[in-house]
Amino acid sequence: MINKTRAITYDDKKKVFWALLCLIAVSSAVYFYAISTTIVHTSARERVEREVTELTARQGETEFGYIELKNRIGLEKARELGFHEVKKPLYVSRIAGSALGLANKKPLKSFR
Repeated sequence: MINKTRAITYDDKKKVFWALLCLIAVSSAVYFYAISTTIVHTSARERVEREVTELTARQGETEFGYIELKNRIGLEKARELGFHEVKKPLYVSRIAGSALGLANKKPLKSFR
């Protein structure tokens, strides 16, 4: 059995040095890209959170205005607008196979 040994030459050291230097440069570039992307996304998230807060506040104000307007309408206001209370309400049935006609107000047979 013959053992072959190889001596490390200056050229080999030079290749290893440049390979490690390139690896360090690529690693640094990827690191700085990741950091900058993180910063951009963090600032975008903060901006979106501010917008959500503003929209939530506006939605609350709109709902409060709606409730205020809804509470202004009562029976008196409805009567002023020409509405009146129905003495005998007519309800629509959910039973399948029946329909309500306007002329006779009794269930009609379904056309199914």
